[in-house]
Amino acid sequence: MSKTYSFKVKNNTTDKKRLVLFPGLFTKKESLNTALGENSDLFVTENSADVTVSSNQKDINLFVEFMKHGPAFVDGVDMHVNNPEQFGNPIVVYTDVNPFGGSADMRIDPGTAQSSEQANDKLVKIREFNELPVLSNESVWVLDLLPEVTITFTFHVGDSYTLKGIMESIMFEEDQADNDVSDVLVQNNYIDTEGEIVETQEYPYL
Repeated sequence: MSKTYSFKVKNNTTDKKRLVLFPGLFTKKESLNTALGENSDLFVTENSADVTVSSNQKDINLFVEFMKHGPAFVDGVDMHVNNPEQFGNPIVVYTDVNPFGGSADMRIDPGTAQSSEQANDKLVKIREFNELPVLSNESVWVLDLLPEVTITFTFHVGDSYTLKGIMESIMFEEDQADNDVSDVLVQNNYIDTEGEIVETQEYPYL
């Protein structure tokens, strides 16, 4: 079952801004730009005077850090904008970003997700992807913001693979194994007064 996180991004300038929606392991735009050949202007977590970020849920920093440590597949992305021309700018998703190999990239095109029959031309709900994207410490999401644009994002994410979740899964499997005792055999050793084993029996533990 998907969980949702929503936040609003506003470009307060009359210039286009290249925004890093999700930075992966990078903490500085200079390092990200060098590694990926990007030209990003700022991270979503910076919340500068040029681009402000707000959310009615938990702080955006908490969301980003949680997804780094608890990766999850993205089931969908909703975008509500004040300028429909924004949908002409794809979201670029870099995957497998790590020190040991190259990275691949995919593009999420909001424009193609917009139905000609929908009444609201300022809203898209992206549910179909060429490859199911992931939020993790090995993925980077980048997007161009048009001048003076406002975008409200809603990310629909699946279960996060956190250490806590993995441990709970292991404990559940162990409990299931302990409860499945139909084939478990218990060995009884009968010992005489001299301390010698004289008989061994096995029977199902019920």
